[in-house]
Amino acid sequence: MISVGRPRTPVGKAILEHSSPSTIVGGIALGTQFRKVFLREVLQWDAPLFHKYGEMMKMSDALYSSIPWPSVLVISLIHHSNYSRLFLLP
Repeated sequence: MISVGRPRTPVGKAILEHSSPSTIVGGIALGTQFRKVFLREVLQWDAPLFHKYGEMMKMSDALYSSIPWPSVLVISLIHHSNYSRLFLLP
């Protein structure tokens, strides 16, 4: 995952979860602009989330949770039939 702010840096590693464009995650309809990801590892603990989700405001709050993340800030590292491992950058 890539950070939402500048400079663009890796902020976490996640698993891309299967979802449809009509899926709602954290109050956001994913559409084509967002992806549903399961945050497995935090690289920058204080990096802000793209969107406040309940009480979660930063990457460390969202560890082991499914969150929405902008599609353009998700970089796929490994492709498998059931999942992709991702870097998430804010």
